[in-house]
Amino acid sequence: MPPPADPHQGPLLNTGEGLTAVQDAASNPRSSIWVMASAGTGKTHVLTARVLRLLLRGVRPEQILCLTFTKAAAAEMANRLRKTLGTWARLHDDQVLAAEINLKSGERADAAMLKRARQLFAHVLDLSEGLRIQTIHAFCQALLGRFPLEAGLSPHFDLIEDQGARDLLAKAREDVINHSRHLAKNDQKLADAISRIASEVNEEGFDALINTLIHERRILHDLLQAYGMEGLITAIRRRLGVHEGETAESLLSDALSDDALPLDDLRHFLSLLHEKGGVKDKQHIPALESIIATPASERAAHWDAYGLVFLTGKGEPRKTSVYPVKAVKTAWPEVVDFIANEAARLLAIDDRRKLIQVSQFAEAALRVGAAILSNYEAAKTREGVLDYNDLIAATEKLLKRDDIAPWILYKLDAEITHVLVDEAQDTNPEQWSVINALTDDFFSGQSAYEPKPVSDQPPLDRTLFAVGDLKQSIYGFQGADPRAFITARDRVHDKAEAAHKNFGQIDLDQSFRSVQAVLSLVDAVFDDPTLTEGISLEERAIRHQAHRAGHGGLVELWPIEPQSEKIVDDAWDVPDQQQPDDNVQARLAVRIARHIRALLDSGEQLSARGRAIRPGDILILMQTRSPFVDFLIKKLKQLHVPVAGSDRMTITDQIAVRDMLAAAHLALLPEDDLCLATVLKGPLIALDEAALFDLAHDRGQQSLWDRLREKAPDHPIFTPALKQIEAILARADLMPPYEFFARLAGPLGMRRALIGRMGAEVLDPLDELLRLARDYETNQPPSLQGFLQWIERGGAEIKRDPEQKGRNEVRIMTVHGAKGLQAPIVYLPDCNRLPPLYQSLLKLSPAAPSGRPDLPLLIWRGNSKSLEVGPLKQARDALTAITEQEYWRLLYVALTRAEDRLYACAWETRAQTAVQSWYERIKSGMERLKDVEHITNPEDERIILRFSGEQTCPPKAEEQALEPDGPIDRPAWLDQPPMAEPIPSRPLSPSRPTDEEPAALSPLEAGQSHRWQRGLLIHKLLELLPEIAPKDREAAARRFLAQPAYALDPKTIDQWWAEIAAILDAEDFSALFAPGSLAEVSLAGLVGDRAISGQIDRLAVSDQEVFIIDYKTNRPPPLRVEDTSPAYLRQMRAYRDALRRIYRDKPIRCALLWTDGPRLMDLPDDLLDRQKLTG
Repeated sequence: MPPPADPHQGPLLNTGEGLTAVQDAASNPRSSIWVMASAGTGKTHVLTARVLRLLLRGVRPEQILCLTFTKAAAAEMANRLRKTLGTWARLHDDQVLAAEINLKSGERADAAMLKRARQLFAHVLDLSEGLRIQTIHAFCQALLGRFPLEAGLSPHFDLIEDQGARDLLAKAREDVINHSRHLAKNDQKLADAISRIASEVNEEGFDALINTLIHERRILHDLLQAYGMEGLITAIRRRLGVHEGETAESLLSDALSDDALPLDDLRHFLSLLHEKGGVKDKQHIPALESIIATPASERAAHWDAYGLVFLTGKGEPRKTSVYPVKAVKTAWPEVVDFIANEAARLLAIDDRRKLIQVSQFAEAALRVGAAILSNYEAAKTREGVLDYNDLIAATEKLLKRDDIAPWILYKLDAEITHVLVDEAQDTNPEQWSVINALTDDFFSGQSAYEPKPVSDQPPLDRTLFAVGDLKQSIYGFQGADPRAFITARDRVHDKAEAAHKNFGQIDLDQSFRSVQAVLSLVDAVFDDPTLTEGISLEERAIRHQAHRAGHGGLVELWPIEPQSEKIVDDAWDVPDQQQPDDNVQARLAVRIARHIRALLDSGEQLSARGRAIRPGDILILMQTRSPFVDFLIKKLKQLHVPVAGSDRMTITDQIAVRDMLAAAHLALLPEDDLCLATVLKGPLIALDEAALFDLAHDRGQQSLWDRLREKAPDHPIFTPALKQIEAILARADLMPPYEFFARLAGPLGMRRALIGRMGAEVLDPLDELLRLARDYETNQPPSLQGFLQWIERGGAEIKRDPEQKGRNEVRIMTVHGAKGLQAPIVYLPDCNRLPPLYQSLLKLSPAAPSGRPDLPLLIWRGNSKSLEVGPLKQARDALTAITEQEYWRLLYVALTRAEDRLYACAWETRAQTAVQSWYERIKSGMERLKDVEHITNPEDERIILRFSGEQTCPPKAEEQALEPDGPIDRPAWLDQPPMAEPIPSRPLSPSRPTDEEPAALSPLEAGQSHRWQRGLLIHKLLELLPEIAPKDREAAARRFLAQPAYALDPKTIDQWWAEIAAILDAEDFSALFAPGSLAEVSLAGLVGDRAISGQIDRLAVSDQEVFIIDYKTNRPPPLRVEDTSPAYLRQMRAYRDALRRIYRDKPIRCALLWTDGPRLMDLPDDLLDRQKLTG
């Protein structure tokens, strides 16, 4: 289905950065396009070219929406576009610009297009949000932010990150489990559910189940919305064929009733066994006698023994060829049919019993999951946050609302006229639902969008562009379904055809990434129709064309690293020597590390690049993170190979972070002997084993902390240790988490000590710990204890930048993490790892009729795989097939990350399975290739398979990495602490003294209510009245005090006015309240080396002096001036000393006005001089 030709497209280019003919057709802006892009075929280049062509054709930047799978992909594409547009804006020569436009987009530019190309960069810069290239979650967040009320959300909702969501979920889970003992009173069903699960699985299994339910919380939420809890339980029982109220006991009772049992045949069979049965046959006589003689109501107790009469211990029908003996068969020829029929009946009953048991397990799991989900949803509502799943669900719901969706879509219609979807194969059905809602009107003919032609070009219709690769759909655990990609394609095709709009599907198969040797292996590995159909879901062969023709490369398959034979020592041998741990993964890690070291030391060339191999060329890909990664990193470091470490790590698993957390626990409880010993032994203090033993040995009940303080004065080795511990403890109870860890890492030297012991790789986890501490303080009370509980419960994960800009190091990551990346050399070490086929939570389509046939039922079948019968067996088979398909797609992604070289290897496992491994598939692919070399490894004389291609064209020129000519001199300041901050680092405010103030009078004390109010009102009147003429002050004061809000009686008003008038009319203070005096005077300046900033309540400047006063409201006045709080005296001294720098020739007179009296108190200079200013 190629799109129609575009008469305005430029020449079809296939060199340099230009577009190939197929890429040019894919970027045609006149058609909606579905692109199937194999690995390395330049899909990002096509996406970028399509956006450029839309912009050049007159589409405004804000009308283009490009949805990417990751933030990194969005940033990369946006940077590419900005760089191109910036280049166009600077090109003044029309011919040069026209050539550049043709190279980047394939367009033939006329004068109008050249003008527009130069304006685009400024247009993009003017956009408040920039180019709309974002993840679908970011788009949904922005849309919900515009229409929160319509979506039923808080107008100021926040997005909670994964770590925060995990924390809320952990709290919700803990609340349900911790309160389970109290549930019997309020929710007996939930209490029984928790008991049932706890009796079936251990703690690890319980956590695994809860985590699985949490992972499927979107489906669980939709199920509860569609059915309700009781309706959901009914739907599950109905799907499993279990009747309402049916139990295992009632089933067995019915199955063993007189009507159900073939009693006559059983009696006849029993008599024949007595007379003619063999020795083994007669072993079943007691069971038959019991089942016949026992009353029907009690027969269930004999079910297992009765079943063994007809079934083996494995639950299989007994072979009638050997059972019973010939004599019995001769006497009763129908016995064979009797045994077979009864065995079949018992098996059917047993299967039904298992389904009843599964229904009970499923009910228990769903009740617990629903309780956790309810707590989680309540916590999110309480905090006004949404998680990433909520963004999609809320947007989907909003765009499906009949009453509001048309208006919202109409508003968006004029804003979004072209939608581009990157990595469309990993878009899940819910996300496609959002995209469909946005683009359905593109094919309806009804729109708020009116296209406008640019130059002589016809206007562009609205289009939907999607690019993806079914072979690279590897995120099924996140809900991605490659079948949704096909469904969406067919849906758009049908809509476009019905609306007579242009639509095309284009396949990109020419790889610009890998050399022919690598691509030949990929094609050979997947040269199997059954495998191809499984991973691409369509009947099309997997074939790649190499753009890098004539470039040399190679592929090697190493022999599997074998398991060592276990040596059983004599039980009486004394273990006086440490034996090496001969771990098969460790041995393969050594082998790979030595191979990398040899490549680097030998100066071996990458023939296609014409240079020696560098550490940064090497990418090691794992199916999953395993102990192998730690073995490999350790060995690479031992061989001095630069290595970046794993792409992800759980921060609480890092030794450096655990040392920091141990110090924090010690700060909270120094009597914790284990934490103290950990810190003493750690890199910060570094006591050796002998010293620690000397400290801890023979101390009875004495704590290690007390012992350290006791021994430190007389033992030089313990003295610095005690000082360091005391430094950790100092102010730890007053510091927020970030400040504590920053002080520990910096001034106390933990960062330096950790780097000295473990190297620079500790920097990432340490920086992440500080970031988490800072983020914690923004959302939670800044408690060190709370932070420790939060981080140790949540187990935050670090995700390193996979691009490693400017770092020449070996990279180690999972295949999932490497999606979208590439490297000249790729190692695949765990090719023998098999897909995880054990999942206890299954999904069943509901029984018809159902209101939600698209919504699968979640079924937990307990801890026994034997319960998977009937529909569960079918669900397991379907899940296994899907898992295997994704397993092979993961292999495709892994193989196609390699540009020049690929090394595949594996270690031996003892797992037995019918599923082929990567290693076996790669080996089969190697055997299909011609000219494969069989090379004997000189180390162990095993065979290595090698397939290579020669370099027949000039090497690709590369920019040389800048290397320092020699060692870099360390500047002296690098090892010195930073200069001290100004004292204080912020201006000192005398009005807010650093010393503790005297306690305020309580307004709740008996008889104090008016007194408290009086202080405030007198303070206010002393501020306002001096600005009023003396003759009018009394009337103004009485009006002010008589306001109804104050509820003062005339007697109180008379009394308070008399007190205020006494102050205002006092001869000694008349200057303060005379015309020209100032109220609330701001003051800032330097007093010595300290900056101050404050506000003087009242200031008067006369020819003789400067008089200042500070009001003290609702504070108890001292009887003597000498008893005034030092905090107030230092405050007034700071004011006085600052004013002396302004009024150098005048004395500064200071006083306090205690409004509680009211009472004026002069402060003599000698009293102020004795006060020492502090920060």
